[in-house]
Amino acid sequence: MAKKIRFPLNMNGAEVRTIEELRENFDIESVLGYFANGKLVTWLRDRYYDNEAMSIEALSVDDTDLKSKISSILGVSAETDDNEVDMETIQRRNEKLMKLRQITDDKEIIDNVDRVAMNQDDLLDLLDEGATTIYLFQGEFSIPLTVKNVTYIGSNTPIVLLRAYDNVNFAASNIKFKNICFGWDVSSVTSNDRLFQAEKMFLEQRFSEAIPILEQLVSEDNPKAINDLAQIYEQVYPTADNKKKMSELHDRAVELGDVFGYIEKGKSFEGTEKLLLVLIAKGNASAMQYLGFVNYANGNNETAVKYWRMAAEKNDRVAYGNLAYCYQEGKGVVQNYDEAIKCQLKGAELGRATSYNQLGYYYENGLGVAQDYEKAVEWYRKAA
Repeated sequence: MAKKIRFPLNMNGAEVRTIEELRENFDIESVLGYFANGKLVTWLRDRYYDNEAMSIEALSVDDTDLKSKISSILGVSAETDDNEVDMETIQRRNEKLMKLRQITDDKEIIDNVDRVAMNQDDLLDLLDEGATTIYLFQGEFSIPLTVKNVTYIGSNTPIVLLRAYDNVNFAASNIKFKNICFGWDVSSVTSNDRLFQAEKMFLEQRFSEAIPILEQLVSEDNPKAINDLAQIYEQVYPTADNKKKMSELHDRAVELGDVFGYIEKGKSFEGTEKLLLVLIAKGNASAMQYLGFVNYANGNNETAVKYWRMAAEKNDRVAYGNLAYCYQEGKGVVQNYDEAIKCQLKGAELGRATSYNQLGYYYENGLGVAQDYEKAVEWYRKAA
């Protein structure tokens, strides 16, 4: 006959296995939670505390003075405070715990159930309570950046929406993130916002003017600025020194908890493909571009082309460059220099220096166009 496993009760950080230990570590809120989900009766019966089990079982959540009755049955002096027992809150906590256990076995999440937000209302309630560490579980959340000194930890790839144009100094506000996929709310843009100014310069291809603003924002741990500056180093000024800076920015993104930082650095991240598909369903061009790269790296060229086309339709300049390469080499598509040139022209139009350079290469070598050294020089000069 298999040996019966007797689970302990967790109370005040201690594992309680006997009624004496329960009395020593007694916490009425925890006891009420175990009462509400039936575990208190099971725990008592497993240890042959039959009288106590029967008495507890006879109680109802609607009983008046429930707290005092349970305390008396377990041999503990009733607490002298007059706080009402909110059984509805306890039952909601148990329901949340049950849902979490069905989805994850992450001990850190289970142990911190009271600091887990599963939706926006949970998040706001925790902020109202003054929580300084909040676990964001799945879903999509809008973070109020006026609340300082909070660390947000993601589980099961949550999407966090930040107001991109708030002039928030993340470092000074002590707002930290871990394992978060950032989204950006651009609904309240003003011309005074530094990030808005930088991104306007970015779109107008005034990259040298945007860089100092972005560098200042990067020093303040702004995750959007880190991403934008890395793009400029990678796509517009891809010098050896800037490639090193780009790599350092991706490391910084990882430190700041940006999921895309993990992907950029080639680090393993549980649920990466699942996350990207969720973001793609929301129209995220970066996720389309990344998932294309993941598939290309795994030899799934046709699938890579599919996602790069989706990203290109949203004017992702990297996706245009990747598509051009596929058409040039016949990877996942029939080799077609006309299409490759179209893609590189679009990438050049969006300010991608590598596209300028590649167009020069086409004209220099007569690939898909008549060989023309003068035009080659023109394109190379633009790239330079």
